[in-house]
Amino acid sequence: MPWIDKISSIGREKQKGFLEYSLRMVRENFLLNNDMKSMNAMLQDENDFSKKFNIFINQNNILEITDEINKAYIHIERNGNPKLIFSDLTLKLSGLLRK
Repeated sequence: MPWIDKISSIGREKQKGFLEYSLRMVRENFLLNNDMKSMNAMLQDENDFSKKFNIFINQNNILEITDEINKAYIHIERNGNPKLIFSDLTLKLSGLLRK
């Protein structure tokens, strides 16, 4: 919950930027998990994180994850309550990452 308080306080444009970045990282980790390393464009810090994270992004959950992040983006764009949006997103993603 402290993370949700922090992300909710940074402003809508930064929240949308975070969600765009999240989509990019989901894409990069999907590529990494499917041995398409030549198509990756990650920085060293991102690559270090992705070594352990990429196993959670696969063909069973990639579409649902991107759909949920896109929905959150639209809700932020339409002035939805960021605490509710990010709480909902966090709960949904935690379930999807286990698929």
